[in-house]
Amino acid sequence: MYRYIYMNSVESAKLAEHGYEIGKGTSYQKINHNMKVQGLDYSVVPEHSHGGVATFKHNSNPDTYHIAHKGTQPTQKTGIRDVISDIKVAFGMGSFSKQAKARKNFTEKVVDAIDPKTLTMSGHSLGGFTLNHTLAKSKKVRDKLLMAHTYNAGSSFAFNNEMKTSARTKNDLKHRVIHHRTRGDIVSKGLTPKGFGVPFGTLKEYKVRPNQDEVGHEKLFKKYNDKMDLKSKDELKKMGWGSKALYAHHLSHFTERKPDPVEDKPKKKVTPWGISKKQMDKELSKKIKPQKGRRKLLNEL
Repeated sequence: MYRYIYMNSVESAKLAEHGYEIGKGTSYQKINHNMKVQGLDYSVVPEHSHGGVATFKHNSNPDTYHIAHKGTQPTQKTGIRDVISDIKVAFGMGSFSKQAKARKNFTEKVVDAIDPKTLTMSGHSLGGFTLNHTLAKSKKVRDKLLMAHTYNAGSSFAFNNEMKTSARTKNDLKHRVIHHRTRGDIVSKGLTPKGFGVPFGTLKEYKVRPNQDEVGHEKLFKKYNDKMDLKSKDELKKMGWGSKALYAHHLSHFTERKPDPVEDKPKKKVTPWGISKKQMDKELSKKIKPQKGRRKLLNEL
């Protein structure tokens, strides 16, 4: 009997990472071996994969597939196209990128060919943007989708990225698309409430600093792929703005870590005069004569 596969965010991120390996030109045989070492019960589908989009088939459930959209790789064959797309995304014109359209069309062709009973998807950085573009523009892909995860997905902080969808589509994707973001990442800043917010789905933000269960200088990944060391809280404080932003953007935060979620800060208690009790206490401590009625209110708070 067919069994649905729930795709958690860590497995999804690891498959997105192997999409980068395909972009590097790593052999499918080696990628399949690496996935087996990681405990991923998937293998590459060569005829439905290329440097920008990778298709993986579940070995135990052959009707289950995962499609990963790759992020920017400046030193690889797609490097120039990736950078051009990044610029367009930054200026809110990512949907007009030839690469975004090509990836959507390719994904649709893959869905037609494999006709999956269960389809999960992932994308990091530019790949997160092209994945969002595909879901926004393709009902064919949306209808097959079970779950999608994006990681620090590309977005425009200053301009609308032309990914508007109907209220019905937003409601349909609300619990099927999760956007994961590390705090301090610039590329995905547009997904926050300070930007335009997520086009659909749910946003989850995480702290960059290591949590209590992590060792300050432990290698995030030791076997393959180029990784960086996990930075301690003190090291993060010493890092420059640009270096810290690049560090926050790395996909490894979602593959080999369990970062702490960012909790919403409680709203400050505000008095009828529009200032907080703390501000009022400060006024009185400086012996500034408060306006009529403030001292009485302060005593009541």
